[in-house]
Amino acid sequence: MDTDHRLYVVETGWKVHIKPDDGQTLYSFWKEEGAEAHARITAGEIYVTNDVEVYDINSAIKKGILSIERPSLERRARR
Repeated sequence: MDTDHRLYVVETGWKVHIKPDDGQTLYSFWKEEGAEAHARITAGEIYVTNDVEVYDINSAIKKGILSIERPSLERRARR
């Protein structure tokens, strides 16, 4: 069984946070088609923000902000 779980931020300008238990309500900007409401981000949950938009992990993957695929490294041309 593969137990190596990694996420990569592939879009620039996004920061990763953990929702504190501060009594504040936080919702993801993403809304599933057919859903009646945006997903609520709960205390202890990891989310990403660009200081304007907020996304839970699953929504950020669907939007292309995060990826489970390791980014390829740019190969520099040798001089």
